[in-house]
Amino acid sequence: MLFTFVLLVFRIAHRRFLVEKARSAALLGILLGTGGSPDLNQATANLRALVRAAGKHSYTVVIGKPSPHKLANFPEVRVHDTPEGLQGMPHVCAGMRLVG
Repeated sequence: MLFTFVLLVFRIAHRRFLVEKARSAALLGILLGTGGSPDLNQATANLRALVRAAGKHSYTVVIGKPSPHKLANFPEVRVHDTPEGLQGMPHVCAGMRLVG
C-alpha cells in the first residue's frame, strides 16, 4: 500500500513537471498520426486556437510513427502534444515524453 501511494505521488509530481514545461514553452508541436479519427481536424483547430490564445506559436507535424529521431528534426520545439491522445498512437517510443 505504501508503494502504491509513493507511485501515485511520483506520477502527480511528474505530471506537474510536464504541465510547467508546457507552460514555459514558447513553441508547441502538435503531432498528427496518419490513422486519424473523424474529429481530428476539429480537435487540431481547437488545440491551435488554445495555443494562439495563450500567446504561443505551434508547429503541426503529420508523422507516421513518431520517434525521438524524427522529432529531433525540430529542435526548437520543446513540447509535443497529440490531439488523439496516446490511445491514437500506441506505438509511441518509450524514450519520448509527450504532454497530453
